[in-house]
Amino acid sequence: MDSSVFHTANRMALRNTNVFNYLDSCAVSVPFKTLEMALPIGLMLVTPQGTDSRALQHAAMLEAFCSRYSEACDAAKG
Repeated sequence: MDSSVFHTANRMALRNTNVFNYLDSCAVSVPFKTLEMALPIGLMLVTPQGTDSRALQHAAMLEAFCSRYSEACDAAKG
């Protein structure tokens, strides 16, 4: 992979959480599935310094919940 492509993708992936690195905090952005024709959304979880594992645990739980909710909505639409 071209290094410029990697650096561009890396900046895009980290752009929302990067400010918390400077503040010495932990942050993770959890994407949400959106309805057709809607803009993508996400939720950022921020935790204090040294609690990376807590942030990731909460993000995993939120992602699992959102996935189940999305599946239930899809099933209800038929």
